[in-house]
Amino acid sequence: MEFTNGGCSWFASPYLGEDPTAHAFRSVERLYPPAALRADNTFASPDEESPDVHQAPAAAYAAGRYAVAYSSVDTAPGYTGYGPYNALGDADTASWAPAQYLNSAYVGTADLTGTLPGEWLALELPVAIVPTRVVLGIPGLDPAAVAYAPHHFALFGFGAAGTWVKLHEAVLSAASYTHTLEQAGDSHSIALSGDAAYHTFALVVPTVGASADALALGPLQLFGHEKYTACPAGTAADAESVCQAVAATTSSYAVTFATSLPLTEAAFDAPAQTAYRAAVADVAGVDATAVGIDSTTALAAGALQVDTSVQAASHAAAVTVATTITVQALNTALAARSLPQASILEPATVAQNACRLAGFHISGTTMARVTV
Repeated sequence: MEFTNGGCSWFASPYLGEDPTAHAFRSVERLYPPAALRADNTFASPDEESPDVHQAPAAAYAAGRYAVAYSSVDTAPGYTGYGPYNALGDADTASWAPAQYLNSAYVGTADLTGTLPGEWLALELPVAIVPTRVVLGIPGLDPAAVAYAPHHFALFGFGAAGTWVKLHEAVLSAASYTHTLEQAGDSHSIALSGDAAYHTFALVVPTVGASADALALGPLQLFGHEKYTACPAGTAADAESVCQAVAATTSSYAVTFATSLPLTEAAFDAPAQTAYRAAVADVAGVDATAVGIDSTTALAAGALQVDTSVQAASHAAAVTVATTITVQALNTALAARSLPQASILEPATVAQNACRLAGFHISGTTMARVTV
């Protein structure tokens, strides 16, 4: 099935690159599209019509062409800008056309896969990934709006054989939405299994809540990992063949910045610090082992300054990381890890790490003898 909009066409197609399913190495689990792209409104529709094709700006990973297609859009006055594409950004609400559901069941004509009628959203990535997790946000991230969220849904991947493959299907209720993006009960999280890689995914929703006549979503988050024949530069395989960032001691450059979190030192405990490092890693496109919490300082009114560093293997890599560390991208990633919103006290800057070479500690123009 092909969808055309003003000369722009999209249809599901198998991945044109080498199928990475059998490759031995994989990346850490990451968010697709990356938080840095979701935060800068990359996926907004220029005309409120499906499909939308975007050449995403440079990101730490998964940069390139994205295609977003959807079954319908609400064109009523006042609803412009709230189309299904919003589910892939940092907006709170993505809306499909009204009056497509009756007594919770879909009554429209859309049937993307030919096997399950319902409103749908399709996303084509520039890379193939093995999906590991998907999160469905309630519209507005408001538990009171759960009736408009999916109550029966299926996630599909478009397979190498040229057919839609059902990856997960579930029947939900309002009580199923127990996950936290920004507040308790604002989303539903599902772990996925399998090792097949896809670059096109589709969410199909045949049922919403009984009191709703339309589908609406908050953020839709897709997590997964890429597979490689060998680990990319700057990473090395661990015992489970996961390509981890090169240890900080072998990195030449670092990106440093400081944030303010509305947490006390006691609340910023080990699990919270782990989640914080993982959120920064999501934004920077690195493994959490490359992220360091250098120091914390209590501020007024229960806030905490967190001095943070991200190790990089080269100056170019550090510059790329620095451009991704924005407050919007960071807060998207923090919310995904159930942490409160932060502000940036000191913006991201690139610094060259002090080197240890031949028994000397070299920093700037100073050289001092040390024991190594």
